[in-house]
Parts: sequence; structure tokens; C-alpha cells
Amino acid sequence: MGFLRQAERTPEAFDLAALLQEVVVQCQAGRPFAGEIEVRLPGDLPQVAGNALQIEKIVLNLLRNAVEACQSVHTPGRLCRIVIEVFEVARSVCLQVDDNGPGVPAELVPRLFQPFVSSKPGGLGMGLAISHSLARSLGGALAYEVPPGGGARFRLTLPAIEEIAGGPRA
Repeated sequence: MGFLRQAERTPEAFDLAALLQEVVVQCQAGRPFAGEIEVRLPGDLPQVAGNALQIEKIVLNLLRNAVEACQSVHTPGRLCRIVIEVFEVARSVCLQVDDNGPGVPAELVPRLFQPFVSSKPGGLGMGLAISHSLARSLGGALAYEVPPGGGARFRLTLPAIEEIAGGPRA
């Protein structure tokens, strides 16, 4: 996407688990959430290289979208549930955000990551477009799919660091 400046940044290793915990705290501090956010991390989580602030923006956007989607269909007796799961595939780290909201309308899916596309009343439609562009600038990808049972699943894939400071990763 050409609407974002591609600033040159040196990728740096950072603690993805700590970043996720901070994003969950930020999201819950912003507004009350009648639901559950579960974070699933493997014990041997590989590090990712990138700009922690950019990755935080992507994850915070995905999490806020999930909260809003869940709350849009919230009824008494129905628990809003969001699961953030991190796992390794090949040489990549996948960060997946699942929610039990209404999902994305089928007619929007082909244009989901384009600017000004939104299913939210009054939504600007820039969050996913920016997140998609940031993911690509980090050498990764952002994708959408419908998980089994419905809702929405967004998967952020980032390159894993194979070696840290000349030795194998922890």
C-alpha cells in the first residue's frame, strides 16, 4: 500500500509475550469488556525481529476489532470470547486472534485489507488496511479466515529469529 511511508528501521528482537500482555492491558483499560480474553503462548516461543511499536499497533487493532465485534452481538448469557494464540510454523511466528463475534460479511472479504472498507457503523475502514501494510513492511503477512464454529480469525505471520547473538535461539 502506498499510503504509508516505508521508514527504514533496523529490526530488533523483542519479547512478544510481554508485548501481548501489555496490549491486553491497554485494550481492557480503554473500555469495559464483558467477556474473556485468553492468551495462549508456547513455552519455547521463538523471538521475532521487527519494530515492536508497529507490531503492537497491529495486535492492538486486531484485539480492539475483536472486542467490538463480540460486543456487537453480546446478549445476556452469551460470553464474548477472544483467544490470542501464538505458534511457530516453519521459520515464522504466527499470532492468531479469534473471536466469537459475527465474523466479516462475505461481500467485504475480498476487499477487507483495502482502505475505507468497514462493516462497522461509522467505521473509517483504515485499521485493517494499515495493519496489513505494516505486516508486509515487517516481512510478514496478515490474513483473515472463518474459524470452525464461526466468528473471525486474523492471523499475523512474522519471520522468526533463527539465531540470537551468534547462538541458537532459546
